[in-house]
This record gives sequence, C-alpha cells and structure tokens, in this order.
Amino acid sequence: MQASIMIVDDDSDVRLLLQDAMRAAGFDCVGASCGHQALEMLETFKADVVITDLRMPGMNGLELMSMIKSRCAVIVMTGFAEDLTADQVMGLGAKDFFHKPISIRELRLRLQRVIAELDSDCDQEELVV
Repeated sequence: MQASIMIVDDDSDVRLLLQDAMRAAGFDCVGASCGHQALEMLETFKADVVITDLRMPGMNGLELMSMIKSRCAVIVMTGFAEDLTADQVMGLGAKDFFHKPISIRELRLRLQRVIAELDSDCDQEELVV
C-alpha cells in the first residue's frame, strides 16, 4: 500500500523536516500548520495516516484526533515529557505515540507498522463482505 501522510505541527521546521523525510521515503505527504487547516485539507486530501503534534494553538492534537480517527489512522507526537503517556493517548484512539525528537528511521518503522495494520484491517473487511 502506498500510503498518504499528513503532518500537522505548528512548528514549521518540524513539519517541513518530517514532510521531506516522508516524501523521500516514497509517501505522498502534505503538511498543515494547525488542526483547523488539517480539517480543511482533509476535505480534498485522502490521508491514510495523520501525524499530529499534541500541543498546538487553537485545536490540539487530541481534539483533531477525535474528529478524524474514524477515517484515518492517527499518530500523536509531543515535545513535552509531562504530556500524556502513550497508554493514555492510544487509549483515546491513536495508533501510536512518540516524544520528539525522533529519528526519521524510527518514525518510518512506526509508520510502516501502522500502515501494515491498516492493510490487515482492509483485508479482513474484504473477507467479511
């Protein structure tokens, strides 16, 4: 599966770095600077996975996730150690959670796992139909 990725982060340096890395890995990738912009873009861009920052002005990553998790997988990231734990965030519906900074290699591995799970879920749905 060639997945489409959206990176949502109010820090343009982080967002552009991750977008470039995902494109270099062969993914179709776009970026949004906030949750509201992400929602607008998702009206026309079919993202398989959204990687969102947790802390953003306006709409935070958990609010964004609650609105989109039924149509795409969500990976949440944060740069703050005192934020929620992986268990808490994943309990709310995220497919993965990590603290920044993360190596691009590790992010690609986590993304590949999430995409493999999506592929597996699609295969199961096809069998049921």
